[in-house]
Amino acid sequence: MRKLTALLAAGLVLGFSGMAMALDSDSITVTATATVIAPLYVAQITPMNFGKFSGGNGSGGTISIDASDSRTASGGSGIQLAGGVTAKAGEFEVTGQPTYHYDIPAIASTVLTDGTSSRDMAVSFTRSQTTGILDGTTGKNSFKVLPTLTVAGAQVAGTYQGSYIVTVTYQ
Repeated sequence: MRKLTALLAAGLVLGFSGMAMALDSDSITVTATATVIAPLYVAQITPMNFGKFSGGNGSGGTISIDASDSRTASGGSGIQLAGGVTAKAGEFEVTGQPTYHYDIPAIASTVLTDGTSSRDMAVSFTRSQTTGILDGTTGKNSFKVLPTLTVAGAQVAGTYQGSYIVTVTYQ
């Protein structure tokens, strides 16, 4: 009888272990989803232009352009702003997925050069906004890049040019 009880107990333990294993497993089929949105583009609407000015004989200074395209000279007694060319901050249009938010990372400073003299002019930038929301219908938005140009005293006359990089990223 002891043998029979031991065999039954062993059988029950083994039987329940197998059932426990069968009860611990399950499977399900699920769906994975990927949503592709419109790519993000940035295009220049208005090129940046500091207009015409004279570096003069003074100590130099800076010329800044604000979001309303108003140009201001400061810091130096020699800078004389001239007419003839309207100063403009750089303006850009962003296109992408309607209602999505985007960032405008900081823009690295650059140098304007005339290609012949060693009197380059440094330009630093701020942005009219650091983030934006794309229009719910058109998927567009715009912003300005606001420059500050550093002019040396007695800056050499000439046409100076340089480039800068504007980047936008989805949030």
